[in-house]
Amino acid sequence: MPIGRFAASCRLSIKALRYYDEQKLLIPAYIDPNTGYRYYRRDQAHTAVTISMLRSLDFSVPMIRELLQAEPPTVESILNQQAAQLSRELAHKQQALASVRRLQREKSLLPHNVRFRTEPARSVLARTIETQAETMLEDSTVAIMALMDTMSEAGAEAPDFVMCINEMPNTDGVLKVHVCINAVRTEVPATRLLELDSTPVAWCLHQGAYEELGLAYHAVFAEIQVLGHEQIGAMREVYLNDPADTPVEQLLTEVIVPIG
Repeated sequence: MPIGRFAASCRLSIKALRYYDEQKLLIPAYIDPNTGYRYYRRDQAHTAVTISMLRSLDFSVPMIRELLQAEPPTVESILNQQAAQLSRELAHKQQALASVRRLQREKSLLPHNVRFRTEPARSVLARTIETQAETMLEDSTVAIMALMDTMSEAGAEAPDFVMCINEMPNTDGVLKVHVCINAVRTEVPATRLLELDSTPVAWCLHQGAYEELGLAYHAVFAEIQVLGHEQIGAMREVYLNDPADTPVEQLLTEVIVPIG
């Protein structure tokens, strides 16, 4: 079948088929040496449609190439990999949408009031996890809940101070999050005592979903630069109420950036 007829039968464009050929995804059954016209067999329609379907699901060309040649276990692995990637992208888009809607409600591009103060020195109990930016919120939440469960099992009193210290990611995109609570008299397993020095900070109070905290950070960083300060330590988030019994729109979080 000539390329035009084959394209129409598969509901594809000639341009798409030429691209598949260039990428070695679907090579024509025959190319006329005189005219350069491409011809396809009918049984190649299955591959052509499969490629088109995978492209519509945002699979990359290398992944499609591997899928077309893979055995069932490898196919399952690649599908799982793509599903995880799409889930991360969807979560990011949902967070972005929530933040845009907040800006609409606030009628301001920088709706947070940034202030300055000196943080007192603190002794905290910390548990450290490694995560990535895309999963930091979820992983931090799990870590805080696990720490609360550990405290309950140890018979420790409920903390009156819960904070995350978020370090910058390394070259591999891995960042450390230190989940902290105020030091308590009861020994809490799998924690270490962390001494925080007194330091000047820029900070703002964020009310609302944790997924919208990025807006608060942008406001703080902008104000720091305007006033000629520099960030000198890891960012901190102090959670002022319990998400287990607080409506999302009433959650209060202090976003804190040490400055010099």
